[in-house]
Amino acid sequence: RGTFAEGLRYMASRPRVWTLALVKTGWSFAGGITLVLTILGERVYSKTLEGFSWIGDAELLAVTVLYMSRGVGTGLGPILSRKLCGIDPVKSERIITVSFFWAAGCYLALGRIENLPLASLLLILAHLGGATVWVFSTIRLQSIVPTEVRGRVFATEQGCFTLAMGTSTYLFSTAIDLKLSSLADITSALGLVLLVPASLWWIRGRILGYGPPKDAA
Repeated sequence: RGTFAEGLRYMASRPRVWTLALVKTGWSFAGGITLVLTILGERVYSKTLEGFSWIGDAELLAVTVLYMSRGVGTGLGPILSRKLCGIDPVKSERIITVSFFWAAGCYLALGRIENLPLASLLLILAHLGGATVWVFSTIRLQSIVPTEVRGRVFATEQGCFTLAMGTSTYLFSTAIDLKLSSLADITSALGLVLLVPASLWWIRGRILGYGPPKDAA
């Protein structure tokens, strides 16, 4: 039996492994979107649904539409990306770069949109990218990490992205509570945040390359 520390040492000596393990952490720095979407639905997009009061509460309905859109994108993203990439490890790692930048652009635009249908479309598009980042980084880790240390690698990964998500939610909620900026700017800031991991993953690709022959763990 190995120890958790041995798993960390394994990762530390293999840049391709620990960089893949931090992909979800990069995405989770925009984890405050779960809070922001709720507030957007209540304060902004519910106005679009004021004429549909016969269906139900406009604020609740707007939040529901936003989360449903997020779910649609999450469900379709990996399927469409798999159609584009197949099982090619090079394409699978490259599309993570594209997906980060794609999602960042959608979130940057979302802050400037006050129309619910268009906002829903942007969320679907954003999470086509987000789900691809999430699923494809998992697939690549599973394929290059040996069984005997895989659990420790994924445990470390989950701890990191959980911390990042909690930190993001706290920071964005504080910014909203203290009214440090407009809700539109705070929403767009999610896109700016995603540009950081997008750029780092692109740099990683330039340094380490994508896929084989260098991805042997």
